[in-house]
Amino acid sequence: MRILERYILREYLRYFLMSFAFFVGLVIIVRLGDKEIGELLSGDKPVWDVVRMILYKSPALVMQIFPAAGLLAIFFALGRFVQTNELTAMKAVGMSFYRMLIHPLIATFLICLLAGLFNDQIVSRANRRVRELEGKEAFVRGRNVIFRARGDMICYIQVLDAKNHGMRNVSIYQFEGDQLARSIIAEAGSWRGSRWRLVNGIERRFENGREVWARRFDQIELTIHEDPSIFAATSMRPKELTFSELYRLARHKLMAGQPIRIEKVELHHRIAYPFATFVVVLIGAPLAIWFGYAGFAAGFLLTMFVNFMYWGIGIAVFEAIGQIGALPPALSCWAANMLFAAVGLGLIIKVRK
Repeated sequence: MRILERYILREYLRYFLMSFAFFVGLVIIVRLGDKEIGELLSGDKPVWDVVRMILYKSPALVMQIFPAAGLLAIFFALGRFVQTNELTAMKAVGMSFYRMLIHPLIATFLICLLAGLFNDQIVSRANRRVRELEGKEAFVRGRNVIFRARGDMICYIQVLDAKNHGMRNVSIYQFEGDQLARSIIAEAGSWRGSRWRLVNGIERRFENGREVWARRFDQIELTIHEDPSIFAATSMRPKELTFSELYRLARHKLMAGQPIRIEKVELHHRIAYPFATFVVVLIGAPLAIWFGYAGFAAGFLLTMFVNFMYWGIGIAVFEAIGQIGALPPALSCWAANMLFAAVGLGLIIKVRK
């Protein structure tokens, strides 16, 4: 049995690598062929810039093919066993369908973990580089930055220099209940950690809506825990941030009283989507038993159909509904996995019977 299990695992991994390489080539040629290759042939951009654009766009496209590669691999592996009657021989020596699947499923689970790491550390940074190559530089200066800080404070920064930790025309309003208690207006400032240093300004205190005290200052230091530079990320798409950066942004926006629905959906998507490969393998295994004799054409068509359904239902429907707030973020991202996993388990039980 151990020899058969290693054989099944080896065949599955071999077909996975073959399918993965096939889809990588296909997706890069089809998805990048029109714009980048056109620029390369026309000479509008230097060759190296076009090559870099293709390289940095590729990780996001590669991430999309993990489920297709897993589904095609399990279909080919089990389908070949059906065609060569190896499946019958395995059943004759007492190997159950469940035992045939256990090692491919474990391998797929590990592949999902690697895909998640790839998506978080490689794809997000590559997306950021694409923005830079397209001339949309990452945020370094911004105007009219406003957020809520701890201690019932509203902070307004007319000009924020995130790169040099500098600020110009800063206004801070502190409230007690619904009454303004203190205001600080400064011409400029800087921050290091939670320490803000403001210069050339005026501080006022209020009671019952009336000014009761005021003074000018050359320099004043405050403790404000929120880091203004984190709000620089609001000019970037969530897909350009790593999981930790996105989580930090969501936490700061939540404390500042800003909506974080889109960030929460993306955070759950980062965890849920890599496991789509595991889910479609659950579906592909019984389909391989039923349609394995049909060969490559049937496997390719079934792969495209199942992946289209997953993207159509999981991404275009559930996650879109989650982004508009009609579904909780966690449910919107995991609903497709749960639905397709239930279908796959039902098909596996049916094949077993």
